[in-house]
Amino acid sequence: MMRQIFTFLFIGFYFTSFAQVTLNEIIYDPPTGFADGSNTAGEWVELFGTAGTDIGCYVLTDGDWSVTIPAGTLIPSDGIYVIGNATYANTPGPNGSTAVDLDVETCGCTTGANIMGLTNTGEFVGLYNPATTPSLVDGVIYESPSTGNLPENAVAITTAAITGCPSQTIDIAASASSYVSVGSGGNVGIARPLDGTGPWEYINASEATPNVGNSTLPLPIELLTFEASARNKGVMLKWVTASELDNEYFIIQHSVDGVDFDEIGIQEGEGTTAVQQTYTFTHRDVNKGIHYYRIIDVDFDGNKEKSEIISLQIIGENEIVVYPTVVENSFTIETGSSFGQQAFFEIIDISGRKIQKGILNKDDNSFQINTSDWHNGHYIIQVVQKGNWEIHRVIK
Repeated sequence: MMRQIFTFLFIGFYFTSFAQVTLNEIIYDPPTGFADGSNTAGEWVELFGTAGTDIGCYVLTDGDWSVTIPAGTLIPSDGIYVIGNATYANTPGPNGSTAVDLDVETCGCTTGANIMGLTNTGEFVGLYNPATTPSLVDGVIYESPSTGNLPENAVAITTAAITGCPSQTIDIAASASSYVSVGSGGNVGIARPLDGTGPWEYINASEATPNVGNSTLPLPIELLTFEASARNKGVMLKWVTASELDNEYFIIQHSVDGVDFDEIGIQEGEGTTAVQQTYTFTHRDVNKGIHYYRIIDVDFDGNKEKSEIISLQIIGENEIVVYPTVVENSFTIETGSSFGQQAFFEIIDISGRKIQKGILNKDDNSFQINTSDWHNGHYIIQVVQKGNWEIHRVIK
């Protein structure tokens, strides 16, 4: 049987740092002295992202109301952007706060009733970028919503048309499967440790800190890497954790469109450990095409947190791939069948100097190159197979 070949199409990594925006802190039950659940009450939502990321025309919604972020808005230098009522959200508790970044009372960018009125007994909040497909950027379900107050039951909403942002219609139900569910906790709100890169935790009034990073919250899973590679007509997933706290197991999920995911396996976690752990899982008999994967860690209390999505493409046989493209100690040259007698390679550095060449064994379909003594920089890999030249690039 011919082996199938893949190319990486990475969407993102969980607990890594690159341009992304997440929901980071949500206060749905303000401390004593503030109205609760009414229009522009003391409730607020905090976003976290890479400084300078354009979030103009993003939409925040709970299905009943929506807030459209004005065009041209960038994530501030501290990475935190707070949406709320300036009168109330400035002093939500003993911590105090700086002013909100977007005042929903005065922005003229809202639709619906009871803006920022979040239900204590069960609610969802979603952040959307209508300019992308899929449009959901991040979504969370907290406490224990009633059947009618879940994203899969929400009607499509029409957003506000403001300067630079057209009115948009968002089908919330279509993205419901991608929302994170937090369970029940009974406190004033939820927040993520390490500024939007960790799992949700319930917080009390003293922990409600708009415009302040949540670095003191515990981190159940510190995920170092999450990657996929093709192996024997299947896909091998590998992820590495630096530490785990009350981690019972991982759910492995697969999708062919990046939106609807199915469970394909369970991997037992290590509970609580400060020792680095490596996990692998093989998805067998995978067809050609693009495949998307994510993992969900589940703690002993049933709380769940989804990773971001990685993907790879299974393509035709006899094509050559080089992976990974960002290397540390080695990379692999691989093809769908044996290389053949005419297969060889040359490696050239950025200055044009040839640093290595060799013949690819005709009986093999993969060859590993050691890069441990290479200098950091860009390299060109030239591969010839049956008279056809292919050029690949890697970065050390």
